Amino acid sequence: MAFPELLSLFTKAVEDADVDAFLELFHGDATYDDVFDGVFTGRAQIRNMFEVNFHGRARDFRWEMHEPVSDGTIGYAHLTLSYTSTMKHNSGKRVVLSGCSQFQLRGEKIASYREWAYGIAGLSQLDTPPQLIVRQAQRESERIISRANPDTHRL
Repeated sequence: MAFPELLSLFTKAVEDADVDAFLELFHGDATYDDVFDGVFTGRAQIRNMFEVNFHGRARDFRWEMHEPVSDGTIGYAHLTLSYTSTMKHNSGKRVVLSGCSQFQLRGEKIASYREWAYGIAGLSQLDTPPQLIVRQAQRESERIISRANPDTHRL
């Protein structure tokens, strides 16, 4: 399957709230690294993330993947994602996020997915209390630092 086709199936599954179609795109031992909620490993955890964290907190997803590139083992795409919150403190608020998706591929399935996004902008659109925005910023900072080479970056 060509990478743009995989992206189309990925975004359609999210938009349609089709967890089975979504899971079919992943290897059984795959990981999903979500900008807000962290890392999920294996289909059971990814299913839970999809049903609880995605569609349990939001509706009306729209997800575009722009400018995809892939060499067959790794792929990247700029993402634009929007949804309407269903959480009690900001129900009905529409959020638009922008970022980048990275797909590690094994054959025609996803072995690992991770994303980077302007998460703080999304929280701001939801009128998130400042202390929660600070907590998210700290988590993002910790993730960036944990992946940096300590020698190169003098950590």
